Amino acid sequence: MVDVKDQAKIFKNGLMANGIHLVMKDWIININEIGDILSDNSTMFIPMKSLLNYVNTDKCRRELSIPRNVDLAIICTIIMSNSNYYNDKELLTWLCSDLQESKCRITIRGMIPPDIKEAKTGMACAILNPCIHDKIATDGLINIIVKDVCNILLIGQVDGVNNCKGVTSQNAPCKNVVYSHEHGEYCKYHLKAAMQQKRKVKQSANDDSKTKKTATEFIQPKFPQPVNILKKPESFALVDNKDKSSAKMNIIANLGCLMDKVMSDRGILKPTATTDSAKQQNNNTKFQNRQEFDTLLGTLVKLSSGGSCDFKKLLGILQLILKKIPSIHRQVLKDCNLLRICTKLLDHPSECIAIESLRIKRALKKALESNQSDLSTPTFIKPQQQKSESTRLVNNSDKVMKDLDVILNTSSKVDHYVDAEKVQSTHARMLVLENMDKAEELKKTIKHVNVMASFCQDCNKWSETTDPVCKEQGHTQVRKQTRKEFHKCINDSCGYRYFSLNGQKPPLCPGCKSSTLISEKTSIYKLRKDYLLDNEKLLDCEIGAYRPADSNSC
Repeated sequence: MVDVKDQAKIFKNGLMANGIHLVMKDWIININEIGDILSDNSTMFIPMKSLLNYVNTDKCRRELSIPRNVDLAIICTIIMSNSNYYNDKELLTWLCSDLQESKCRITIRGMIPPDIKEAKTGMACAILNPCIHDKIATDGLINIIVKDVCNILLIGQVDGVNNCKGVTSQNAPCKNVVYSHEHGEYCKYHLKAAMQQKRKVKQSANDDSKTKKTATEFIQPKFPQPVNILKKPESFALVDNKDKSSAKMNIIANLGCLMDKVMSDRGILKPTATTDSAKQQNNNTKFQNRQEFDTLLGTLVKLSSGGSCDFKKLLGILQLILKKIPSIHRQVLKDCNLLRICTKLLDHPSECIAIESLRIKRALKKALESNQSDLSTPTFIKPQQQKSESTRLVNNSDKVMKDLDVILNTSSKVDHYVDAEKVQSTHARMLVLENMDKAEELKKTIKHVNVMASFCQDCNKWSETTDPVCKEQGHTQVRKQTRKEFHKCINDSCGYRYFSLNGQKPPLCPGCKSSTLISEKTSIYKLRKDYLLDNEKLLDCEIGAYRPADSNSC
């Protein structure tokens, strides 16, 4: 029998049904009549979830010990309504719920009155003697069929039945229906996501505190006394140590001396007409780069402020700006609003534009935070004494060239291993590409396959599955093995792929609605798109850049 707590009854300003309190906004029929119907012994109201747990209504009656002379009824709330036509007959479909976790689909047939057609979301109704359909829909909902409209009773409008106020991952409003008096304004999925996010924040805070505590415990025994830090940078001379790092330090010192020689040789050159022209050319180049940067920045401001723009053009502007940043002065980059624009573009719907904006933002921070002082001479090398001009010219002629040749010709001991590994990886890659091409050529030759299909002897037509129209009309259908071929419409604007059974093609192309005579046989497999090698890859802003860039992406 049904539990007393789950029985339907009038409660305060609403209705107690399915184990929850339904607060009614408007009553369609008198509340006293509803009370008489619920208290009548000839009708038993059971929870909606109790009915949906059984395969059919008869089994539900047997399990709940409901006699045959007692009618079975449920109370549910409409959360979605849809109407369509089948065989020139109108069908009304309701998606109903008990405002907890049970849902079902109710299909109404026959002459449907206007009040039932106009039932809105949140309408509470009672279904008398519901009939459960044997087949379950593709979405997993049980279908209840109502053949007589007299078995439907509209009770009234339930207050607080609204859509969830959450937003999906695609920034679209959530379509789940919630009962605000019982569950609040958000569905269970958004509440679960919020709880998981809170747990992650707490866990990260606990991990940070543990890391700080561990670092403190590790540092205190190592440095019991405060460490003195030099207030001013000082230069030191190299000290001969018997440590293993002495050889490396000697090499670095020699490199520093060599750089001193090169810089001193550059310093003794007198200004000539050639140097003046080089300076003038350098100034012109800087001025031209500044003008191009200002032009690109103005174009970026116009494109980013507009409502809709060409994504490829915007991506090309961002890539050009990224190339110009190293040649622009730091003060110019600091005064412009490029950093604010890139921060705004991080939320752009195009992933390529968001990534390019992040690259520009990192390049700007690197340019603004970099130290532009001269670091050519290491601070740990003792500066050499100044020599006379004649001595420098004699000593720095041949020795500098020899030292530079030694530095440029220096190679690693493992270069030949790296080259051999590259050759092996390239050879393996070529084998993979060759096997892929062979498999693709084999797929092109397979243009038909034998399958089991249904043949209607009355209509003389083939179909992959049993035709519901022929089944309804009582035609004789037989399962046979036949030949399935694929065809492709050769119309330039179409290219649609369709199949034929035993040579029986549709009269018109499903894509462009033209005659199927304009077609050719094609492979049963969808052919792979062409992939690009490393030397054939295009820029993101060029046409064709969205083809697969590698064979691994096919």
